Amino acid sequence: MGGQPVMVQTSSSATGPWANLKTLTTSAVTGSVGACSVSVKPTGPTYYRFRFVAGAGSGYGSSISFVVRVGVRPVPSAPKAPKSVKARHSFTVRGTLVPHFAAGQKTVQINIYRRKNRRWVLARQVLATNADKGALTSYAVKIKLTSKGRYRFQAYTLSTVTWPGGASQPSKILTVR
Repeated sequence: MGGQPVMVQTSSSATGPWANLKTLTTSAVTGSVGACSVSVKPTGPTYYRFRFVAGAGSGYGSSISFVVRVGVRPVPSAPKAPKSVKARHSFTVRGTLVPHFAAGQKTVQINIYRRKNRRWVLARQVLATNADKGALTSYAVKIKLTSKGRYRFQAYTLSTVTWPGGASQPSKILTVR
């Protein structure tokens, strides 16, 4: 199959419909079966396959490769919160998420950690739904902490059938006085 054209095809489903992305030519090294590669930058879960269509007189039949799914992991930014708040007063924790998601499409879990005995201990979890913010996706949630102390927040996107989960870096420390 060396030196033969191969069509790279893409789809949003493993069963198609398939769209032609580009045509490649396999390497023509003597004695090899031919090789090719392609680089892609998907913005969401995408399926790819290679389709070899035999030309006249090539001696080969048409064939289709196995289907490969390329997933994109949502990446939340480290949550932003004030440096200090009074106990029992509401404040907002916010951040961004890439790639872009339509408003309301992605839930972000915010883990709230409290400093106890020189360790960060999970205090509770709250959920935020994403919103559009220009080319970015943002998330925000109002929180009220009743106990004084030092806190940190970390954002997680939950796994779904089409998207793997992702985690942010921890936020800067918030002091509740």
